[in-house]
Amino acid sequence: MQTLATIRTFKTANFTVTVQAAEDLDVDLSFDGSGEVIEQLESGELVVFCAVATVHGPNGEELAADYLGSCIYEDYAGFMDHKECGKQNKIWEAEGSRGRCGSYFSDMIKSVCEQARIAMLKTQSVYVRS
Repeated sequence: MQTLATIRTFKTANFTVTVQAAEDLDVDLSFDGSGEVIEQLESGELVVFCAVATVHGPNGEELAADYLGSCIYEDYAGFMDHKECGKQNKIWEAEGSRGRCGSYFSDMIKSVCEQARIAMLKTQSVYVRS
């Protein structure tokens, strides 16, 4: 899977969380009955990719990964829609609505961080004789 772009990287003292856009070899465009999306992809108005979120540990080892294919946006940065969703949720809350906007970006970050925590806990519970 070829990396097309790095969408975002977060670094802490011991961990690196990265979200990248990778080539998607199995794009599902079955929803595009009119062909409009295909035309926009071919013209470059839209991009399609597989979002890949990973957490790497202090020694560069991959602790967790999550993949989401068939992402279609105006550009790779458009995948980071969590801020817009947060704003929309505040508007709906002020109006008394129960509607909520979700973010694939935020969900993937939460998922890989949770997976990495579990992976780290497992390594800490392993006794190794010296």
